[in-house]
Amino acid sequence: MKITFIIPLKDDSESCHSLISSIAIQDQTLIERIIVVENGSRKFEPRELKALLSVHQLPEGNRSRARNFGMALATTEYLAFVDADVILPHGWLRGLLSHFDSETLAIQGPVIPTSCHESFLHRLRKERGRLLGAGNLSLARSQECVLNSAAFITTKRVLQMMGGFDERLSRFEDSDLTFRMLGIPGKLKGIRSVSCEVYFSGNMWDYLTREFSRGYAVVRLHEKWSPGGKLVATKSLLKNLLHWPLLFRTARNRYTIMLTILKLVFYFGNMAGLIRMFFNPFEGRKEFRGLRARVEIL
Repeated sequence: MKITFIIPLKDDSESCHSLISSIAIQDQTLIERIIVVENGSRKFEPRELKALLSVHQLPEGNRSRARNFGMALATTEYLAFVDADVILPHGWLRGLLSHFDSETLAIQGPVIPTSCHESFLHRLRKERGRLLGAGNLSLARSQECVLNSAAFITTKRVLQMMGGFDERLSRFEDSDLTFRMLGIPGKLKGIRSVSCEVYFSGNMWDYLTREFSRGYAVVRLHEKWSPGGKLVATKSLLKNLLHWPLLFRTARNRYTIMLTILKLVFYFGNMAGLIRMFFNPFEGRKEFRGLRARVEIL
C-alpha cells in the first residue's frame, strides 16, 4: 500500500517546512510521493525528503483547484490531502491506513487548532477551537458527518467518481465533498485517537478576510444543496441578524469580544454572498435524496 501526499500552499512556506518534517517521521515505506502545489505563493524550496517531493506552480485558482491538480499528478490509489499549516504526529499515517478497507470512502482523525507561540491571535485560535470543537468529522445532522480537508485520506477512485473538489467553492469545499460521498455506498470513518494539529500563522487582517470569505461561501453551499437555496440563505441571514444583540451579551473578555467581531464579519460575508446569488446563480444544484454511505466513528 503506497500513498501520495498532496499539499496546497499559498504564502506559508515556514509552516510547510514544519509539515514536511512531520511527514518525515511517518512510516516512509508507505509514502510514494509528496506533491506541493503552489497556488499563487512564492517558490517553495524543500529542506527534507527532496527525493520524494515535487513542487508545482498553479498561477491561478483556489485550494480546490490545487488539490485537483495534485490528484491528477498522483500515480497511487491512496491520497492524503494535508494543508500546509498542519502538523502530523508520529504514527498518524499508519494509524489511519490501518482502518482503511475496501468499503472506506474517506478517513480522518481530529484536526485540533493549537498555538505555536503565545501571541494573542494564536491564543484566540486555540480558544475558538475550545469553544467550537476540534473538528473530528463534525456532526452536521443526526447521521451525517463533515470531513475536514485540512488532513484526511481518501482514494483516487472515489474522488474521480465524485468529480474531484468543486472549484467554484472557495470554502466549505470539504462539506460539499462529504455531501456527495454520502450519496454513494461505502463508509466514512473518523478515528478519535489519531489527531493532528493545525497552526494559523496569519495576522488580524487574515482573520477578518477569512471570516468574510467563509460567510460568503456558506451561502453558495446553501444554494447548491438546498431545494430552495435563495430562500434558505435569506432566512439564515435574517436569523443571524436577529442574533447580533445576543452576541454582544456573551462578550466577557478580549477573546470573546474578538470572536464576536469575527462573527459579525461572517454575517457581512453572508450578505455579499446573498447579493451575488441573485445576480450570478449557482449552476448544477444538488439535493439530498437519502444517505447511502455509513458513518463510523472509531
